[in-house]
Amino acid sequence: MDPAAYLELAIRGSNMFVHEEALGKAVHRAAYMPLRDDRGVLLGYLGLPSFADQAQQDRDRAAVYVAVANLFVLLFALSVLVAVFISNWTTRPLDVLKESLRRVALTGANVPLRYRGQDEVGRLVEVYNNKVEELRESAEKLARSERESAWREMARQVAHEIKNPLTPMKLNVQHFQRTWDPGASDARERLDRFTTALVQQIDVLGRIAGEFSHFAQMPPARPEPLDLRDVVSAAIGLFHGHPNLHLTLDASGPIPVLADREHLLRVFNNLLQNALQAIPNDRDGSVRVVLRQEHGQAVAEVRDNGTGIAEDVRDRIFTPSFTTKTSGMGLGLAMVKRMVEQAGGSVRFETIEGFGTSFFVTLPLGKTVST
Repeated sequence: MDPAAYLELAIRGSNMFVHEEALGKAVHRAAYMPLRDDRGVLLGYLGLPSFADQAQQDRDRAAVYVAVANLFVLLFALSVLVAVFISNWTTRPLDVLKESLRRVALTGANVPLRYRGQDEVGRLVEVYNNKVEELRESAEKLARSERESAWREMARQVAHEIKNPLTPMKLNVQHFQRTWDPGASDARERLDRFTTALVQQIDVLGRIAGEFSHFAQMPPARPEPLDLRDVVSAAIGLFHGHPNLHLTLDASGPIPVLADREHLLRVFNNLLQNALQAIPNDRDGSVRVVLRQEHGQAVAEVRDNGTGIAEDVRDRIFTPSFTTKTSGMGLGLAMVKRMVEQAGGSVRFETIEGFGTSFFVTLPLGKTVST
């Protein structure tokens, strides 16, 4: 009997003792307990050695550890799935709100959200619905303001376009009244030329007024074969009665173009009116219109001896609502540019501050107009 077992059972009186013992290099476990009869008299000590496979015991313990680890992994996976489900369930209203916010636009229908909960998400949805309603009202106000602004802009444009020919028409009438002599040999010819020019300008004014309903777009062009020289001559005829102004037309021959006659009249009315207004009162005005053909195009140059255009405003000269004059709506040159471009041409200018400005209108050449 192992001395340690004898010490524990016989001397200390323990009822059981288990410890490791060795037989050479073999280590085994041994269990000892006292053996008594029916009357409790000690008969001896019973020793039970265990020579089980230690490797098998290690494998069994490892299997238990693996089973426990698998159980914890399974529980962790289940907890992750439950967390994902709860997260999706709680954040679904936020996703709907996010998608609705992404689709919010100033124009179009913004649909309010329906959410019955009274939690934080419900309060957030309520704020969103209120903002959607405010946005709808703001969009309606903005659209109404834009429409009103567009109508005001159209009214300014029409007023500007109608006002341009009125002053030269008035001066032409006054000049005609002063110089009219019924007994002159060319009286009939002068009267026909005067009435023809007035009728053409009146027709232009009528068309401008008629196109007022064409909101936010130019009146449709009606191109026809024209002699640019005749159109410019008709525009110049309105300004002959203006004091201190010398108007000359330099054209070597017919300049055929394909354009809208009324649009071209309005273009040259604007350019001549601007040239006239650019000339100081203390200077004898001189406006020269030069017509020529260059590289298969018709070029009309309106040259004045006015004050020129300041360098700091040259980049904005064709901008709508921009003007260097104390009166006027600032739409004339913008409309000139649009009408010329609508005819397939272009407009530009050259200026020397203090000496004058030249505007160049370039149009594609058309077929020769038969006379």
